[in-house]
Amino acid sequence: MSRFHEALQKARMEQKSNDESEFPSVDSIIAAEPTLLSLNEGTLQVDSPVAPDRSLLQRCSHQKWSPDPSRLLFTSDENDVPGKERFRTLRSRLYQLREIRKLSVIAVSSAMPGEGKTFVSANLAYVFAKQHERRVLLIDADLRQSTMSGILGSPSFPGLSDYIGDGRSLEEVIHRGDQDNLFFLPSGRTDQHPGELIASQKLQQLIEKLRPLFDWIVIDTPPVIPVSDASILAGLCDGVILVVNSGSTDVGLAARAKAEFKSEDLLGVVLNRCAEGNAEYYKGHRYGYGSGTSQTVASGSQRQ
Repeated sequence: MSRFHEALQKARMEQKSNDESEFPSVDSIIAAEPTLLSLNEGTLQVDSPVAPDRSLLQRCSHQKWSPDPSRLLFTSDENDVPGKERFRTLRSRLYQLREIRKLSVIAVSSAMPGEGKTFVSANLAYVFAKQHERRVLLIDADLRQSTMSGILGSPSFPGLSDYIGDGRSLEEVIHRGDQDNLFFLPSGRTDQHPGELIASQKLQQLIEKLRPLFDWIVIDTPPVIPVSDASILAGLCDGVILVVNSGSTDVGLAARAKAEFKSEDLLGVVLNRCAEGNAEYYKGHRYGYGSGTSQTVASGSQRQ
């Protein structure tokens, strides 16, 4: 007889003299809604799963943002803005992937700085948020050289580093602007030890805590070759989009960046500032288009 059943039998015997009907049968415990069970020295302990704190989003600070229209395509109602349709295509590809794998938390990275990963992260979050009743969180996890707040025209403090390092509350560090279903967690104050903050268990716990509250979470990471932050963050996410500047990024450098991620983590490649001829250049070098499990999810001539 297992220790689990021994504990149940012991508890039954103790309760029998009082009111036998008060103690549930083994069948009723098994049929009940799943809980976490642990046995400690013969004492049965039942811990109910912690429900997501949905009221958190109502407590987040509501602020006026001043987005940069030159870099945020979806702040304009015009449909002919270059690049808009490319991001809709990217969104559609991600929904297709979502049908066959777990996919709600996405990291966006690049090989080196200046390739447009922050531009892609911001516009991807906006194109998700344009859908009805889709709640989206954009996280600026580039604690070394953050530029996301400048694009959004939002405060950069308090933010992620303040939550992990200084114990700020979530409602203090998650911001929301004029678009009610789009939330932003900025990088926070510049820290002298960003690598330690990114590798902390508290960040992993944060992502798991926020996951059930949002339909999509988009994380802008540092470039993957100079520092290890992006590869660490990739392990906490469901997948990675790699942004490559088709006009300047060497194919060998892009291949090095691709190798920093596990093949199953890499969702695909976005070719930034891309003309159709440049896309063929990368295809010929077997990077992105049909290379291993990676695929190019979108390409186009985009801004920084």
